[in-house]
This record gives sequence, structure tokens and C-alpha cells, in this order.
Amino acid sequence: MFGFIFGALVGGAAAWWWRRDIQTYVERTLPDVREKTADRLTALEQRAEEALGKAREKIDRMRPSGSQQSRDTTSSRTPSNYTQGTGV
Repeated sequence: MFGFIFGALVGGAAAWWWRRDIQTYVERTLPDVREKTADRLTALEQRAEEALGKAREKIDRMRPSGSQQSRDTTSSRTPSNYTQGTGV
């Protein structure tokens, strides 16, 4: 327990001592990190949309033409009990 408290005090003192250096580092690097993260998330979103579109096309080609009508009628119905058989 003493080690934890001592470590917290030393860590707090070090953060206070170098606070200005830490603050300038964060202010310099944080906008770059945000931009890079936003760019990567946008690219990931586009790739996911493309993959889902390709999968949807493949599924539509594999499905017989008559099953489209039955799928449309079953999707409008809501299941009466989602927890059936799960014990909930």
C-alpha cells in the first residue's frame, strides 16, 4: 500500500514539474492524431460499405427470384417472442 501511495505522489509531482512540456506536446500532436483518425475511420467506412454492397449483390444473385416476394412479406411481420427457448 505504501508503494502505491508513494508512486502516486511521485507521479503527481513529475506531472506537475513537467506540466508545461506535457501540455505543449499534447497541443502539438493531438490535432494531427485527430485528423489521421478521422481519415482512417472515413476510409474504413467506405471499405465497409463497398464490402456490404458486394455481399448484397452476391446474395441477390444467388437467391431465386421467387424468394424475394416471400422475404418481403416475412420482413414486415415482427416475431412474437424473441426470447423463446433462451430461458429468459
